[in-house]
Amino acid sequence: MNIPVKDIINETEKILPEIIKIRRWLHRHPELSKQEFNTAKYISEYLKKLGIEHKTRIAKTGIVGLIPAPGDGKTVALRTDMDALPVMEQTGLPYSSENKGVMHACGHDIHISCLLGTATILKKFQDKLRCNVKLLFQPSEETLPGGAISMIKEGVLKNPDVDAIFGLHTDPDLPVGTIGVKKGPMMASANNFQIKIIGKGGHGAHPHLTKDPILTAAEVVLALQKVVSRMTNPFSPAVLSFGTISGGSASNIIPEEVEIVGTCRALDQETADLFPQAISRIVKGVTEGNGCTYKYRYIKGTPVLINEPVMTELVKKAASEIIGNDNVIPIVGTMGGEDFAYFLQETRGSFFKLGVGKKDKIEYYLHSPFYIPDENSIKYGILTLVNIINHFSDEKD
Repeated sequence: MNIPVKDIINETEKILPEIIKIRRWLHRHPELSKQEFNTAKYISEYLKKLGIEHKTRIAKTGIVGLIPAPGDGKTVALRTDMDALPVMEQTGLPYSSENKGVMHACGHDIHISCLLGTATILKKFQDKLRCNVKLLFQPSEETLPGGAISMIKEGVLKNPDVDAIFGLHTDPDLPVGTIGVKKGPMMASANNFQIKIIGKGGHGAHPHLTKDPILTAAEVVLALQKVVSRMTNPFSPAVLSFGTISGGSASNIIPEEVEIVGTCRALDQETADLFPQAISRIVKGVTEGNGCTYKYRYIKGTPVLINEPVMTELVKKAASEIIGNDNVIPIVGTMGGEDFAYFLQETRGSFFKLGVGKKDKIEYYLHSPFYIPDENSIKYGILTLVNIINHFSDEKD
């Protein structure tokens, strides 16, 4: 027997005020990647109160909990991230961050609250579960390569083996009460690069006696635009963007070196694999042509997040049943990265978007110091996650 949908809805309404209080505590006490100690302690104490067995200090600050089904069955994992961003909050909320310069500007406080609410309901109806449920509280999503790899290495998908995994992320493009789903590639690979151009400095009045790294850097920036416009398939989305160019100290001094830092994204692995060598070839040609040398570092981050079609259809059906078919919205892929992709390389599953925006009005996006996701969205995250467990229990091998 599954948990009746009516009971899921009623119980969600009952616990929602407490879960919103939890969310506001989390929002007031954000912590950066690899520093989520108080967050982990708070989560652990709540799980203890529920009577859910769990292990702490996974990948330093992560937690894995288990709600076993009464009999033998498959195992589903539900994952949330925990870390915040180095952003000075400017929302003016009465529960604004008390940790100066750190903010839950990506909605991870919403994600945690959804999972804790889901855990509350699943524990209450544990006797009706027909599959084991693992609860993964993952640190360090915001820093490459992310905390998922470390958690996988520490065995969170084992003992018992996970048969499928699901997760969600806030989306201000979608109104509250909706979720967004997509089969196949949904989020891009996210990799970074660092280029240091080394020239010969000197007086700005005598450029002919120098090897100008600023001029060379400008040429490199322009030349690297060819990677996307001329080297990738135009039907395969790709992005190469520059985040910083730094060098020099005065208007009349040509510096010794300039550093360029950027990111490259793709929605298919073949395109993603093209970037490292393509960047290297272009940088080499431009710098040597200007009499400079260079140092180049390509930093691998997250792979393409690819949702398994059957599991994504399961999410769609589970959500449609409990929040309404019209509120399950097909979405397009995004060039944002997400290390949930590593879990999907290990087992089947699906990642979906949780609507947190106001209808017909988008105020501020993710990572903004003014980002205010509507916390009423937590209700729909809980409803969907709990009913995913119901539907996965019904899935035939």
